[in-house]
Amino acid sequence: EGYGETMTPTITSDRVCTLLEDVCGISKGCKYDADNSGYRGSIGMTSSGRTCQRWDTQSPHRHTFSSSNYPTANLTENYCRNPDGEETAW
Repeated sequence: EGYGETMTPTITSDRVCTLLEDVCGISKGCKYDADNSGYRGSIGMTSSGRTCQRWDTQSPHRHTFSSSNYPTANLTENYCRNPDGEETAW
């Protein structure tokens, strides 16, 4: 109650960490699941600095990941997600 995600997630030990803050901006720790399947932040860049491909385009790589195929995965923009249970969000 009174807590929400910050707009700036961080990457810690190859996991995406969503910081929790209260309404005054005081940190209340870090929340993440082992494979980042619940990550809903706005990271859209690989750890090597490359911009991720948008989920709604087929270029430069063709794929089957779409909102209709994975309706609960929140496949928006080019944000990192883990719709298929990989080791971590990608």
